[in-house]
Amino acid sequence: MERVPRETKMAALRRFRGQLPFLLRVNPQRFFDLRGAETNCGIVFCPHVNGELGVWEVAHALGHENCYAGKRPRDFDERRLGRWGNYKLKVQKAFKYNRIQEIVATKSFGMGIDKPNIRYPIHICIPHSVEAFYQEAGRAGRNGKPGYAISAILYSDENWVEAMEIFNEPDHRKAQKKIENVPWNSRGDLLIQLWLLYNTYRGREDEFQNAFDFWETRLRPGLKGLPFGATRLLEISFTRPTRFDDEEEQSTGRVALEKAIFRMVILGILEDYTVDWNTSAFQLRIRNASPLEIKQALRAYLARYKLPATADQMVQSIPENDQEEALRAALRVLIDFVYDEIAAKRKQALRTMAELCRNFRSDRDFREAILAYLQESEFSAELRTWLGRGFDEIGLEKIRDLLGKLSSLDEIKRLVGTTRRMLDEDPANLPLRYLSAVARA
Repeated sequence: MERVPRETKMAALRRFRGQLPFLLRVNPQRFFDLRGAETNCGIVFCPHVNGELGVWEVAHALGHENCYAGKRPRDFDERRLGRWGNYKLKVQKAFKYNRIQEIVATKSFGMGIDKPNIRYPIHICIPHSVEAFYQEAGRAGRNGKPGYAISAILYSDENWVEAMEIFNEPDHRKAQKKIENVPWNSRGDLLIQLWLLYNTYRGREDEFQNAFDFWETRLRPGLKGLPFGATRLLEISFTRPTRFDDEEEQSTGRVALEKAIFRMVILGILEDYTVDWNTSAFQLRIRNASPLEIKQALRAYLARYKLPATADQMVQSIPENDQEEALRAALRVLIDFVYDEIAAKRKQALRTMAELCRNFRSDRDFREAILAYLQESEFSAELRTWLGRGFDEIGLEKIRDLLGKLSSLDEIKRLVGTTRRMLDEDPANLPLRYLSAVARA
């Protein structure tokens, strides 16, 4: 882990990359050569597709065009290089079979690739969670040779105070506004990742309105005349962005539409869907679900995350005698759950990763902190019983008793790591927050 100023991040990447032969004790004159299965392959992970830290610009800054991302980069020239979908698959295949030495990619790359000669993953921005870092770092060194691979994060710490204010801001729109007030090129890693997070979760009311409008204008007319339980096929076209702009696609294009579709799958209004990229259309199998079926579908989804009694309580207020009112109420419950549980956990996981980077002291300490977070410890069983419980239930005495049992620095490290992991599961848990703060003091 290396802390670098935001404005020098690309220079730091080129410098660190140039040091790799010496860090890995390999002949620098041949380190980047293609040598079949003996090629010293590497992955540079970028936080997004476009911009200064996007895959296309970073690849060019490193002297090649070997990049991979889910969507087409804004500056990608299809007239010269062909369709993006074909191009990225060709690059992935070339990397897999050692026809290129390095690939620049977003987190969408590499799942399922078991390549033994990857020697370096470099993150030019912090990953969004400890698990993500562990998974992406784990794509290197799979041949089991000691000292074969090195993983790095180039971390920029700017705007930490502003980022903490955003974490603590309960109003989603105000938080988004605070991010937008910081110029893009001045944002440190945490603000970059927060922007990506808030661009995914754009606000409860916006998401509710998007999903309900989709029901009113697209699905309800298609279900007209169908008895409860019956299905039919429906095709819905989507608009591709006129510019390759994340903001436009998130708010008006395929991404917003697919998010609404996914909500309807959860509620049992849609049985399944596929995307036809040639015609820019979704193929949907819609189902005329009764109010009770909508309620039961949501309850089944919530029960994957909550105790059965809690799931029952969450859907209790959904009416069973009117389809539209049932859908409206179910959507409210679903979207509140997404923001209170899923989005909150993603924010906490990002905060944990950022704190580990900010508090970096040495490679050894960093590695120990990562392992303390990921591994079960002697504190795991007890702290797991604290999940979902308030300060009054746990009590200050129990926290003091736990802290009083600590007798070594290693125990403290394991407690801090376990507490961080539990907080990622239950971000609003006050006893865990108090324990974490005291243990780290």
